[in-house]
Amino acid sequence: MRSFNQTKHKLRPLAKILRKNQTLWEAKIWTHLRNQRVFPIKFKRQYVVGKFIVDFCSPSHKLVIELDGGRHNADTNLAQDRQRDKYLRQEGYKILRFWNNEIEENLAGAMQRIRESLPPPLPRLRGRVPRAQSR
Repeated sequence: MRSFNQTKHKLRPLAKILRKNQTLWEAKIWTHLRNQRVFPIKFKRQYVVGKFIVDFCSPSHKLVIELDGGRHNADTNLAQDRQRDKYLRQEGYKILRFWNNEIEENLAGAMQRIRESLPPPLPRLRGRVPRAQSR
């Protein structure tokens, strides 16, 4: 069995590739999470946690944010997501999952859910926060 450090070391190059090839939805949410633009909390993207790479993570707050596209509907991917979530919860992480279309259609709502998931005191939203789109 590989040690934690060996696994993390092997995943870092893949995480770097994923950062360079982020999806449109990852780019949208990262615009607001990076450099503490909206929350006074440090987030990292494509971050290695154990044997997994998570989309976004605040290690200090043990918060993981995952964006899911259509491929996550497949049975094998749902099983992998459950396995990953179980591991992350055992490590003390809280996981927030958003579908890509949620980010596209209601980024402000997603940012509010992230804010509400943070431990008290709830940080004020900083900077320019996206408005909810009316239909």
